[in-house]
Amino acid sequence: MRQVLLVLLLFPLMIFAQQKQDYPAYRSPLDIPIYLSGTFAELRSNHFHSGIDIRTQGVEGKPVFAIGDGYVSRVAVSPGGFGKAIYVNHPEGFTSVYAHLQRFSPEIEAWVKQQQYAQKNYTVNLYVTKDQFVLKKGQQLGLSGNSGSSAGPHLHFEIRDGATQEPLNPLHFGYEIKDYIRPAISTFAAYPISDSAQVNASENPFYSAVQGWGEKHHLPNHQPVYGIGELAFGISVIDQHNDTPNKNGVYSLELKADKQTIFKYAADRFSFTETRYINSFIDYAYFVETKKRIIRSQRDPLNKLSIYEKDNGIIRLREGDTLQAEFV
Repeated sequence: MRQVLLVLLLFPLMIFAQQKQDYPAYRSPLDIPIYLSGTFAELRSNHFHSGIDIRTQGVEGKPVFAIGDGYVSRVAVSPGGFGKAIYVNHPEGFTSVYAHLQRFSPEIEAWVKQQQYAQKNYTVNLYVTKDQFVLKKGQQLGLSGNSGSSAGPHLHFEIRDGATQEPLNPLHFGYEIKDYIRPAISTFAAYPISDSAQVNASENPFYSAVQGWGEKHHLPNHQPVYGIGELAFGISVIDQHNDTPNKNGVYSLELKADKQTIFKYAADRFSFTETRYINSFIDYAYFVETKKRIIRSQRDPLNKLSIYEKDNGIIRLREGDTLQAEFV
């Protein structure tokens, strides 16, 4: 049986601090340092996280500002979901979203209250004419809060493609995040795919805790994994940033087999119509049993997620040589 030598590597993801060349550099929506409690496309219940969650020092009431010139295009209020949220269209073709607010700026707050009374409903979804609330970069939109389905004070912040309303990774727009801590792998999985495939002489998936840190991730006692037939792999991984305790999602993940990339994804953008494919993206059966999310290298035939850059993720093993597999 062919031996599979697994060398688990996960390097620092410095792309978080890099601006996409075709994206403008916007100002921060807050005048406090940016520390994240949630990252873009982070794995959530039945969906990918559509923005970033910015910590507000554990309190409500931090001023929230327009990241660039534009106009208010939509205002929404709901007891759940985003709570109080403002959508701003920008001339560069993007829409910024500010959610879980405590309150809007006085003029927007007064107008929203008028609409709520007119509709006799607290919950409103208001589309605004582009000349009603024209904004300058840095103009205050409201105060940060904890409204809607929020577990604590923070600002949920998004940048979307204005034409499609697809969420984009806000960290490609010039925001600096202090992140010198390498992501940490906690669980490794190997999956027999073909009828005759086996892992460690079993047709069942193989799961193992992972030890070590950085380039020294390894299975307990550096145990090898033996396999034959078609196999896929998976890992559970988090990325913790400097000066914050939150365990966030990673930006990208790549699997190499004998130095050749066989699986890769990057959290640059996605569509709301495809977000529920997250349950195909992860090992859903394992999640139901353990509440831990493992990202699988195998892409199911009906999985239409656009975040994949390379989606084969399967190796074919015959008796003989050793294979080196690396997660990067």
